[in-house]
Amino acid sequence: MTVTIDKSGDDGLRTILLDRVDHRNAITGTMLDLLLRAFGDLDRDPEARLLVLAGAGLDFCTGLDLDEFYGSATADESARQVESERLSRLLSLVHDCRIPSVSVVRGRAIGFGATLALTCDVTLASTNAAFSFPEVSFGFLPAFAARVLLDLTGSKTTYELLATGRVLSGAEAKSLGIVSRLIPEEGFSAVSGSCLKSMAATASPLVELKRLIREFEATSFAQGMEIAAEASTRARASDLFREAAQQFISMA
Repeated sequence: MTVTIDKSGDDGLRTILLDRVDHRNAITGTMLDLLLRAFGDLDRDPEARLLVLAGAGLDFCTGLDLDEFYGSATADESARQVESERLSRLLSLVHDCRIPSVSVVRGRAIGFGATLALTCDVTLASTNAAFSFPEVSFGFLPAFAARVLLDLTGSKTTYELLATGRVLSGAEAKSLGIVSRLIPEEGFSAVSGSCLKSMAATASPLVELKRLIREFEATSFAQGMEIAAEASTRARASDLFREAAQQFISMA
């Protein structure tokens, strides 16, 4: 299998692993089908608390498989459109997924691989991570990357990154705000694993938080304050909050 799903734990963690190590996890059409199915199925999984996207081996993902990618140049228009819509659907599934998603990046994340990683709600990156968007040098328009990066870095930085295709270290990616947390490579598995388990343990508020942030993005500050007040009122009535309140009171 070139995409595997780990649902073995009872902590609600669901890990989607890109596993095509001999090709640096470059995504083929078959892998795209598997990813579409995986994200769709896990979004409907009532036991899932957190979706984790990772790459096997030394690299996260080096983008789309170049043999298939360049082969599309001679395909008819309908075939090219279908392929573009499938890529769009995958990124939309990740972005709109009910459950919070975390990409765990070690090594290279290139082109569509970087775009996929950054579409997740949180990106944990090793200090050995490297991000780049070299599509322009391939004679291609990085349309998906432009849309994702625009929300993260603004128009000027987005244009510069895509126009030059230069490589970003994990540290620079963190400074630009496209990486959530930078973790030293030494001890990366332990620290990132601890972070993921902590997030999964508080998944109920995190699902609501993701929905709330998406809603804020489409509203004014005043409207956002009204929405926040309503959400805060609901949170005070939740079983989880009541349990926490009871524990606090019993310790007083």
